Amino acid sequence: METWIIILIVVVVFFGLIGLYFYSKKSKSNSKKKSNQEHLIEGELEQMNSYYNNNQNQNKNYIDTYSYDVKQDTQTNQKNKENYGRDNTKQQNIYQNNKSSNTVAIDIKPNNSQHNMHLKILQQTEEQKPQQIYQKIDHCYQQQNNQNAQLQNFKDDQEQNIQNEQLQQIFDYQQQNNQNVQQQNNQDNQLQHYQNAFQQHNQDNQQQNDLNVDQQQNQNTQQVIDEVERINVDISKILGNLQQIINETSKKRELAEEYKYYIRKYQGKSELKKNYGLTLKASVELYKYCNAFREVRGDGNCFYTAFGFQFLSILLFDYSLDQFNEFFNRIKQIELPMKIFVPLTDLKIDDKELEKQLLDEFQRRMLKLKLIEDINQRQEQFHTEFAAYEQQSDEIDGCLYGLSTLFFRNYSNYVIDFSDAKDAVFDREKLLNWEEECNSNEVVIAELAKQLNILVQLIFIQNSENIVVREYGNNKEHKIILLIKPGHYNIGYQIFKQS
Repeated sequence: METWIIILIVVVVFFGLIGLYFYSKKSKSNSKKKSNQEHLIEGELEQMNSYYNNNQNQNKNYIDTYSYDVKQDTQTNQKNKENYGRDNTKQQNIYQNNKSSNTVAIDIKPNNSQHNMHLKILQQTEEQKPQQIYQKIDHCYQQQNNQNAQLQNFKDDQEQNIQNEQLQQIFDYQQQNNQNVQQQNNQDNQLQHYQNAFQQHNQDNQQQNDLNVDQQQNQNTQQVIDEVERINVDISKILGNLQQIINETSKKRELAEEYKYYIRKYQGKSELKKNYGLTLKASVELYKYCNAFREVRGDGNCFYTAFGFQFLSILLFDYSLDQFNEFFNRIKQIELPMKIFVPLTDLKIDDKELEKQLLDEFQRRMLKLKLIEDINQRQEQFHTEFAAYEQQSDEIDGCLYGLSTLFFRNYSNYVIDFSDAKDAVFDREKLLNWEEECNSNEVVIAELAKQLNILVQLIFIQNSENIVVREYGNNKEHKIILLIKPGHYNIGYQIFKQS
């Protein structure tokens, strides 16, 4: 990453953190101020409610006291009236007694006019007092209502003020938030701009690196071709021992021309059923796994021919060029031998320098096939080279089968050597014996499937009515089908018809 881009990203992040700090500090200050204002308003409301309750209690006490005083005055006037009536009756009795006894006495007569006036005054007083009481009560209620109205207006004003302050605070907060969002968006846009520039820079670098890698791969590929082409001058010497082994073994056998090829032509369902003499039921079961096949020459190398031909097909037609090169690079890293021994003879290949040259020649031939761009042409060339049992041209010399057999016999021995199941291969020496089959071949197949990351379907054709299928590995994208009838392997295919 460029230094100026890193510095610019650090500066943007720094100012973003400072803005976030001041924004959080201001939010805390606003919330604290709002909390203080709410406490003040609540205190004023509690004080007004207390004043209202005290005023209400005073009005009630005043009304109760005034009502009691009026009641006392009324009772006093009633008593005075009763006393005056009794006094008047007593004087009238005294006057009647004196009159009947002719006793000289003071003529006390009730003063009716004065009495009537007194009664009238009492009556007016009694009539006026309730009216005054009612007026006082109405005045108290009016005063109380006015105070209630003032208190309600004050509450409404305070609530309105609180709402206005809250709205103003919300508006200020939203405005501040919008400013912060705008600022954050500006920072994000600026950061995005830098990221886009950085990504574009990385893409340009990646494209340049890819171009360099492709050029390097092409150079490496060309170097491999050139290096092995230089060895091609002495190719007859390199392949001399292998050709001698082939000439002393498989070429000495008298066979019909069609059976001399190491792999034969592709055949379909009917030929498959006929070749193994299967019943209809057994053939239907077999077609679930295999519906075409290719016969392999019946020598002791038939397993390595059937397995090797199919895995080389994966290398040539399924693997990319990078995967192809990676596979052979691993082979070079482990320094895979190319040994072989022919039982009961002195024929062998057991020289490290020669084995290295044979491995290079095998890789050169496979790479040359891989670089054929036309797939159909590549397939035809591969099948022809692999099947050839003798020299047909400068390129087709009948040795690809032998090189493939050396490669997969030695690779099988290498895989077993590092396997936990190597003790199960009790006749391991046969892995490096030309035209000899290992009796523990299923252990070898299981380890090859694991190491090469492929799926191997092993189909046993026990008789015309019974087949048994066993699978090793789990990568269905790269599958090898082996048809085995006791003592011989053939190449199987599963062809799906396209609608």
